[in-house]
Amino acid sequence: MKKSIKNHGFFVGNFLGISDDWNDEKHSSMKFFTVDEINKYFQDFKIFYIAEKKYIKDSSKEKNKHWHIIEIYAQKNID
Repeated sequence: MKKSIKNHGFFVGNFLGISDDWNDEKHSSMKFFTVDEINKYFQDFKIFYIAEKKYIKDSSKEKNKHWHIIEIYAQKNID
């Protein structure tokens, strides 16, 4: 993913955290991350914003799903 971003280009996105309800055997093909793992992955980027959010909200198929989201806005910082 990082290779597809041009120098000084931006990544804006989110990742599922390890406390998300979907981090179980049923969803074993999905990837879940800690904030430290995301910071390490984007170590060669300038991070403008990173936030960890946990909340309860319905998904398209589930009531009262526990969400654990890590949001990040970062710029590729390679000259």
